[in-house]
Amino acid sequence: MNPQAPELFVRTPVQQLALSKVEKPPHIYVVYSTVDGHVIDLGGGRVAGVTDRVGRGLKYRYDVDVSPREAHMRVNPGTLKSSEQVFDFGGFVHIGFRISDPAAFVRYGQPAGAHSLVTSRVMEKMRMICAQYPITRVGDAELAVNRSFEQPLELRMEGVTVYRCVASLSVDDQHGEHAKAVRAAEQQAVLAQHAHTANVQSAAASVEVQSIHDSHARESQRKLVETFSGMNIDESQLLKIFVAQNPANAATAWQLLAERDAARHQREDIRNEVSLRVLQFLVDNKLLTRGQLQQVLPHLTALDDGRQLWAVAAASAPAALPAGPDPYPTIEGSVQATPAARPSVVLGPQAQSAGPGGPAGSPYSAPAPAPMAAPAPANSAGPAAQARPATRPPMSTAPMQMRLPQQPGSTADTAASPVIPVAPPDQGTAAVAAPPVPAPAAPPTADVQPIYVLVDTSTALAPWAPQAQGGLTDLLREVGARPDVAATLRLAVFGIADTVREVVPLGPVGAAVPAWPPVAGASASFGSGFGELFRRVQGDVATLKSQGHSVKRPVVFLLLGAEPPADWSGPRTRLADRQALPAGPNIVAYGLGGTTPVTVRAMATRPDFAFQSADADLGAGLAAFWRSVTESAISTGETLVRGTPTLSVRDPEGFQRA
Repeated sequence: MNPQAPELFVRTPVQQLALSKVEKPPHIYVVYSTVDGHVIDLGGGRVAGVTDRVGRGLKYRYDVDVSPREAHMRVNPGTLKSSEQVFDFGGFVHIGFRISDPAAFVRYGQPAGAHSLVTSRVMEKMRMICAQYPITRVGDAELAVNRSFEQPLELRMEGVTVYRCVASLSVDDQHGEHAKAVRAAEQQAVLAQHAHTANVQSAAASVEVQSIHDSHARESQRKLVETFSGMNIDESQLLKIFVAQNPANAATAWQLLAERDAARHQREDIRNEVSLRVLQFLVDNKLLTRGQLQQVLPHLTALDDGRQLWAVAAASAPAALPAGPDPYPTIEGSVQATPAARPSVVLGPQAQSAGPGGPAGSPYSAPAPAPMAAPAPANSAGPAAQARPATRPPMSTAPMQMRLPQQPGSTADTAASPVIPVAPPDQGTAAVAAPPVPAPAAPPTADVQPIYVLVDTSTALAPWAPQAQGGLTDLLREVGARPDVAATLRLAVFGIADTVREVVPLGPVGAAVPAWPPVAGASASFGSGFGELFRRVQGDVATLKSQGHSVKRPVVFLLLGAEPPADWSGPRTRLADRQALPAGPNIVAYGLGGTTPVTVRAMATRPDFAFQSADADLGAGLAAFWRSVTESAISTGETLVRGTPTLSVRDPEGFQRA
């Protein structure tokens, strides 16, 4: 602090009988004290006259200096502690003050200690402010101190006003090095944070670039697979392509091809042996005559696909061989005779003219069945009992009653029940009832692909119902035009609105085109649709397996015309859960109109199975959906025919990945 400062007031005794007044300077304010110690201000610092001196009993006169005073002081060590309480703020403080209430100042009684009084009050306030800041924030502490003294500090009890206080704070030499070290550490932390941010951004950019490369590689691979699938090539051609790209592995490739051919020939030999055994069975049981055998033999030697006997039976009309499970799966590279190309071989006696119910010129018309002869007693043995075959081929369908004709060439009605004419019995052998034989059926294919199509039939797509009808018609017509592909597919179509409506029940693709369902609600409840599939899928797969098929995982193609109600998430999760539903299907989702990509992605089981229309024309999007379903179904069926089953999903035109 400053050394001694001039006194702020002077006390003199009052001379009661003095006749003249003692004048005062302008910066002096006069107050008096009485005999009993009361301080009196006569108003405005007025000097008391004789009357006041005598009448009021004034004893002392105080000449108080009310002019402004300035003080400049240094902050002593240990005075201003920082928030750590182990470091001190240093510096200088400039203070300006004056006596604002002379009577209160005299009454307080510190004429010589006014400077100490003021500095004590100022330092108390500064101490509380500085204790809130660490030593490293000396600038913030200084700013807070100066702002607190922007308004004058009134010391009313002391009669003093501090009208100015400006602090200039710093850290002392003892603690300066610590502050520098702290600031350096903070700067290093900031630099490290910036470096970390840059490294993270660089890593994210690298991941994004790698993702783009991977995406392009997958797209190239997909296009290559699509190109190969559209070429309808076999293993031999694939091996040739492989050898052209990898000449060093040519020997291994040709060895694999030779082993494949040897295995195929071995399988064909086994099939031929089985075919001959079946033929032997037919001859031994007199289901073929000698003349019929002469017609059958050339075809058995001409066909090489392992289905000779079944092809002959399917082409014969109206009779047929017993239906049963197909023991001969199609082998890639073989030639399968179509129904139109297969020769018609008639079993039983020949007829020269057609009977009623058949076209003129048909090779044979089955006679009407004769009444059944009464069965012989169980203990009787005769020619009839000896004529019954002892064994029959295995059957997978319920047998139908077959009767032997009594009069070949009869013109009776043949539509009553299915019959199979057989060779007439030898002499001495009576005609008896033949054993039950199942109705003719085509042998099952090795692999089948169940396909479920769920289409929004709410008011969102009501104006485009004709386009939906046309898309369904094209799907059934184009798949039906490929019998080999159609045999591998099982199709079901559902309309989704307030309720679920079955448009096409699950089964082989047929020629009949059902009518498109009318609008059935304001919104499409795909939650109900997923629930319906959850109840159906496992049973449908079990039924197909019981028919002798190898069933591929079902696939669902669904179309949303607008954002669906929020009831679909739970049923969709259950449908796709392979633990709860082992036959849980793959789901391919298409979004139109106001559907959001988030909803479409959430419904699909894979990101590349989610498509969002980029075209505002809902009719065009609906047509593109049906075209994608048709091409995907045909392409998938082709892979099943080739023996390389693959789910092939074609991107719809005008759509983008959701």
